[in-house]
Amino acid sequence: MSYTLRSLRGRTCSLLKQRINNSLSRSFFSAISTVQRRNNQQHETKIYAPSNFTLHHSSTGLGRSQKFSTNKETNNFRGYDLSSPECNVPPTIASRIGTKLHLQPKHPLNTIKTIIEQYWQERNGFAIRDDIDPIVPTMSNFDSLLIPPEHVSRSMSDTYYLDKETVLRTHTSAHQTTLLNAGEDRFLVTGDVYR
Repeated sequence: MSYTLRSLRGRTCSLLKQRINNSLSRSFFSAISTVQRRNNQQHETKIYAPSNFTLHHSSTGLGRSQKFSTNKETNNFRGYDLSSPECNVPPTIASRIGTKLHLQPKHPLNTIKTIIEQYWQERNGFAIRDDIDPIVPTMSNFDSLLIPPEHVSRSMSDTYYLDKETVLRTHTSAHQTTLLNAGEDRFLVTGDVYR
């Protein structure tokens, strides 16, 4: 899949290319090329991306953003119906579940996670839990942490619900009662969270 982005002054393309280079791994793209035509000041950037990639960009960095997506619309995710009225998880979010950026070597999140883990392991022998599934029961995410039923964080505008009983975790504390019940008393839980 490829995208061609054009700008009369090249500002859109250069900002976009800069954001891609600064915030995402170059290996994520098979190719990024820029063509400049000096006679009419038109710039063209071609981006070849994998089929599940969604690109958000803003022409000024402050204004409206456009979405370039290669996602195929799907209504089923791990057995959950994304078109259900109880579900507010868009396919673009569903496609990103399991990316685990914190586990990818040389990713900034992995670097920070490693430093924090080393500190706590050396001093207090904390167990590391960094590969727990982000799909959790509503009970674990809210009720077991004494978050009242009417709390604003439970609203569909603040939490991704797969159904009434299942959410994408909004914090890694959703696993603490499970781990405590399993007999662990010192642990660090890292992972993707969704808000």
